[in-house]
Amino acid sequence: MALVKHPVTLVAVFTWLGLVVGIAFIASWLKYNAFGVSLPVGLSLDKVMFQAMIRVEWVFACAVLADLLLGKAPALMLVVAFILVALLALQTIWLQPVLYTDSLFVFHGQGDPGAGLRKLNTILEVGKVSLLAVLGIIQFQRQSARAGVSAINNQTSRS
Repeated sequence: MALVKHPVTLVAVFTWLGLVVGIAFIASWLKYNAFGVSLPVGLSLDKVMFQAMIRVEWVFACAVLADLLLGKAPALMLVVAFILVALLALQTIWLQPVLYTDSLFVFHGQGDPGAGLRKLNTILEVGKVSLLAVLGIIQFQRQSARAGVSAINNQTSRS
């Protein structure tokens, strides 16, 4: 039986991954196809959803970093986690506030200056999803490797 060395990371990563996929890619894009949802209304909904989502993402990011740092994780896992935090910080500090401001222009009928930034946000979300998947896969690969070594050692000691 293999023990999970970073259980908090494992749970947080896949929950975080589900959150980003569910909200950023499925719910956010589908609402623009719903009857009666205009661009201003959709952007207003995005503002509320993404503000809440970023707060929850920071909880997951802090949990992952704490678990990896306290559990003396391998360097690769730490690098991936720190890149995730950097992407989240970029969205929190710069991108989302600019998108919120641009959504006000759309809401008041003054054009759509943030169209390119929304594409950049989508690219960052794809990056986060990819890194979260990598971090989760690394965790499983490390467990599989340890389990395999353990099984080989047990068979060797019996012979």
